[in-house]
Amino acid sequence: MTPPKLETESPLLTADELAVWFHCTRRAIYDRVFRGQLPGVVRLGRRLYFDRATVEQWLKKNRDAHALPPS
Repeated sequence: MTPPKLETESPLLTADELAVWFHCTRRAIYDRVFRGQLPGVVRLGRRLYFDRATVEQWLKKNRDAHALPPS
């Protein structure tokens, strides 16, 4: 899964951008942050951003951990 292409490749993603990437709502992203289920959270004042590299590594690690063994 690769992130959506944006006009600029910022190292930080907004909650809206992450929601598009994860195919969910912004509220679902905030709920996961509240439960501590998302890595790379960067708080700037009241705003939340997500470190793109950290999220990509987390997705790759979880994808590899949950991959079915070859049959």
